[in-house]
Amino acid sequence: MSSPLPYLIRASDVAVHGIGVVELARRARQGRLHRIRRGFYVARDEWERASSDVRHELFLRIACETTSYAFPLYGLSGAFMLGLPLRERPTAAHLAGVATNGGRSQPGMIRHEPDGRNRQVLGIKGLPCSGPVHAALDVAIGESFEWAVAVMDRVLNTKRLDGELVMGDWNALDRCQVGPFAPARRPQGWMLPEELTSTDPQPAFVPPARDRAQMERAVSQIRSGARRTRLETILDFADGNAMLPGESLSRVMMHRLGFPRPVLQQEFRDRAGLIGYTDFWWKPWRVVGEFDGTAKYLKPEYLTGRTPSEVVIAEKRREDRLRRLGLMVVRWTWADVTAPGRLADLLREAGLPVTQVRQWSLPET
Repeated sequence: MSSPLPYLIRASDVAVHGIGVVELARRARQGRLHRIRRGFYVARDEWERASSDVRHELFLRIACETTSYAFPLYGLSGAFMLGLPLRERPTAAHLAGVATNGGRSQPGMIRHEPDGRNRQVLGIKGLPCSGPVHAALDVAIGESFEWAVAVMDRVLNTKRLDGELVMGDWNALDRCQVGPFAPARRPQGWMLPEELTSTDPQPAFVPPARDRAQMERAVSQIRSGARRTRLETILDFADGNAMLPGESLSRVMMHRLGFPRPVLQQEFRDRAGLIGYTDFWWKPWRVVGEFDGTAKYLKPEYLTGRTPSEVVIAEKRREDRLRRLGLMVVRWTWADVTAPGRLADLLREAGLPVTQVRQWSLPET
């Protein structure tokens, strides 16, 4: 979502220059423009260069504009803008609020009725969105248990979400925040005469809290008892020490397979100092578990200026230091998580026992 969006061409804007919808349609047929939705186009070459995430963000922007910004992005759409982990990219725009046309959703847009929660609306890149807590709960309501845990884990984790870096207050009456031109404010370098001598610091936006207490408070506001019970179960299982969805899904599989509950992000040191923090740790069996996702080898925030090959070498050295402490280190990938039998074999070979008595205080599904 960090890439710039293609320039959006609105039929209502170009009409003042004598270009009508017929001409726009003709240019689209010629391959010069790409039609996203009725009345909204982008240049064909810009559309083809745009990533799938950029294309979806552009569609969400059009959906909010089409509804006059009356409905905040909900559930999957809000989670997408926030950067929460999702099983797959949404194909529609999800909006919170009852439609004025009797509840019918427009093509490509799905509206969700309120469920009793006091939902705070925030601005993310100029779009109204539910906050992280409510967006996570929205997703968890309709997702499988394992992916619901993944999104809850990420919200409880203290690391900043991508969306929080571009988050601000949302004022539904301040139309200039959503128009094509931003208001004349200090971030643009414009000042009114009376402001030239002012040295008052501009207050920084502080993202809302997203700890366990906030999650529990939001869950308690939901009217449906069945939904409350399910979300309470997911929240009991969730752990803010998890970061990546692969770690969350691994933990759910461990529970279902009957393995002991691990400690997350255990610190290890040797004579040379800090070795690192392991994804999973089973102290009684001196077993360390590591989920090998692609993120640590591809994403800049994990590479921290290193090349992928340098990260691989660093991981190997880290593992060697752990083994010298007398620990068994077992690693697995996405392929093992999606094939529970393979994950079970790896954990058993590492020395972990399997029990039929669940000690994680959760149902089997």
